[in-house]
Amino acid sequence: MNFKKLLSLSTLPLFLSGLVIGVAQANPILNYSELKLSNSYPIKTSNSILYENTLNFVNNQKALNAETKAELDGRLSALENYVLYPILLAEVIKKFPFDYPLNKYLDLYLTYFPSSNFTISLVGSVFYTESNNGDYYSILSQYQQLGENYPYNLVANCALLDAQINSNVSYNKTKLKDTISQALEYRYINSCKSLFNTYASYNLVDTEDQLVVKQFIVNNSSGNNIKLLDQVSSLINTDDSNIALYDYVKVVNDTPAVILENRYKDNKYYREVDQKNLRNLAKMFGFQDDNSYLDYISYINSSNMQEELKEQAIVEYADLYYYKISASTLNNFIAKYHNDRILELNIRRAILNKQDYLAYINLLSEEKQNSAEWLYWKAKALESSNPRQAKALFDKVLNTQGFYGMLAAKTLNKPYKIINSLVYKLDKAPDLSHELPWYYTAIKEADSLNNSSLALLLWRNLETDKDYTGLINWSYENNLYYLGVNSSIRQGLRDNLVARFPDAFSSAFASKTKNLSVTKTFAQAIARQESAWNYNAVSSAKAYGLMQFINATAKKTASNMGLTYTSYKNLFDPQYSISLGTYHLSELLDSNDNNRALAAIGYNAGPRRISQWLNNANGRLNFDEFVATIPFTETRNYVMNTIAFDYYNQIIQGNRSPVTIYDHEWNRKY
Repeated sequence: MNFKKLLSLSTLPLFLSGLVIGVAQANPILNYSELKLSNSYPIKTSNSILYENTLNFVNNQKALNAETKAELDGRLSALENYVLYPILLAEVIKKFPFDYPLNKYLDLYLTYFPSSNFTISLVGSVFYTESNNGDYYSILSQYQQLGENYPYNLVANCALLDAQINSNVSYNKTKLKDTISQALEYRYINSCKSLFNTYASYNLVDTEDQLVVKQFIVNNSSGNNIKLLDQVSSLINTDDSNIALYDYVKVVNDTPAVILENRYKDNKYYREVDQKNLRNLAKMFGFQDDNSYLDYISYINSSNMQEELKEQAIVEYADLYYYKISASTLNNFIAKYHNDRILELNIRRAILNKQDYLAYINLLSEEKQNSAEWLYWKAKALESSNPRQAKALFDKVLNTQGFYGMLAAKTLNKPYKIINSLVYKLDKAPDLSHELPWYYTAIKEADSLNNSSLALLLWRNLETDKDYTGLINWSYENNLYYLGVNSSIRQGLRDNLVARFPDAFSSAFASKTKNLSVTKTFAQAIARQESAWNYNAVSSAKAYGLMQFINATAKKTASNMGLTYTSYKNLFDPQYSISLGTYHLSELLDSNDNNRALAAIGYNAGPRRISQWLNNANGRLNFDEFVATIPFTETRNYVMNTIAFDYYNQIIQGNRSPVTIYDHEWNRKY
């Protein structure tokens, strides 16, 4: 289809399961004119095996000799008409920039992919290597080809300006100062170190720059970030006051007690350094028993520390040792010494112990007090003493999206209608195979090679207005769910549930759950929370695939099912992952009274946590109280999200009797 026609689509009502669903005004791909330059590039897909073998070959070479260079030349020649050749070539140029100089291939990228993210990244990588090797001539030569208005990334700008200064050619002074400032702000220290050194050696650092450097010192004056300061010593050393400030940072980190001396009470930068190191001071003091907290309060209040920092210092101590200080001692001082984290922990502890907590809610920041969570718990606290105000608060929460809106609906015994207004039909999917055949084919090919990272990289080249959902629709129609979910996140479409929650792998989930206790929509909710539908997802805890199994759990579940499990690589197959995930969820549901909250705990934190946290609750807690007092923040959010996502899925998929929280979950004690 023609993208220009997207503008003529009007908002139309759609009736689905009794819901009125509107079609949002569609908008075209914003950078279509640039992307279509790729349309005349070859889109053959017949050499995928050679492509993957060549990628492995490149990754296994530290350097090229005559023989390996000749072999790589032959491979590249055979792949010239393969759709992913530009991606492969970019990797080759990055790794072997002197064997494959960018100048030789720049015309290809500028002709077909001038502003693609992989071209921009390639330019930055090569410029960086050339800058580190003092090859300013090559940078300036490539700059002549690319032009002044090319969308250089920050790495490329650092290398380019470094080359221009060292070659004594004209440069944009405003751009230079902005680049230095951005490199410091975003901590591109290693990437821009050569520019920093050049900037200092040519005596270009002025008073304005020195203030930027001073703020950088302050922002990185604690923790591991201090290591960054050594790397910008050339900039620091251009100003005596910055040298002195850096010296003070080192002293404070070695001996936090100097904060108490208030040596530089009239200097805001030193005050900020002190403030950033208050936690170090609390760690230095240590904790043995409640008397340590009392001693610390006295220690701080009797010191020469600035008055505005004293309260913060004590709050940092209470925050650091919250779980060691007894509740009674902490509460004696909480009205004065608190932050939102301490107060929230105290509220949860009070809920767990069936104690009053309203006073803690009233101490929260305004933003926190107005969140759906704490409005709900304020309403619960007022149910007996002020039922009218409590109902008004519940009604307010009822009109919010998420778990607490569902709790309010259940508490008031009212339908949860707000979600119905967040269900919209997606904009009509564009015909990418006709409009952008190279990107269409390249994305599909990357996905077929199980390279979701590359598919996402290519996908992110397609820029749209934040409200346009046609591309998201295209991804869902083509079963590339992770691309559409990624777009819904990047576009901030929190209030468009259809964009956020596709009926992904619908037939697989339907068939796998048919004879199991887990519902299709809850299993999909777990997958959406676990991987955002990226079947190649790998977590920091080494959980793999769509349903994010760790190796041990996958092996045990496969054994229980009678399935063959050879390695974690099995988990990158969506069908296999869904089989294991739905079965494991059913195991958890079957052993926990078909309770989704308990099953979600087991899936996220392990089955052992279910019994541990139920023992802590000791049969005293209602459903909402139990969920609110789950000790792990990640698991608590996980439970709330998956139960909410389940309901969203039910609504979107047209379930005629959608359930927020089942009666057997709500009515039992925990």
